[in-house]
Amino acid sequence: MALIILAANWTGVRWLRLSYLVAAMPAILLLFLVVPWFLSATVAGHHLCGPDYDSYLASSPVIERYLPALHLAICCAITLVSWSSFRRVSNVT
Repeated sequence: MALIILAANWTGVRWLRLSYLVAAMPAILLLFLVVPWFLSATVAGHHLCGPDYDSYLASSPVIERYLPALHLAICCAITLVSWSSFRRVSNVT
């Protein structure tokens, strides 16, 4: 609701800056969740559900250990694109 009120008063570059920041926020928040998951599953070699389920690693495909790495790459890409777009728009004004 607050964004709608701001959108009525903001135009042009200010609106673009806000939209890039709003687009980056979910990816940044998701990074805080994905990084520990990435370190546990991919680097330490534990099961996705946690170290208690390591006995199931023999029956699960190896690709499952790299799902956190895929999430991490997507979150980083979204954050970097939003940041570069924000900087590009800020340099215009």
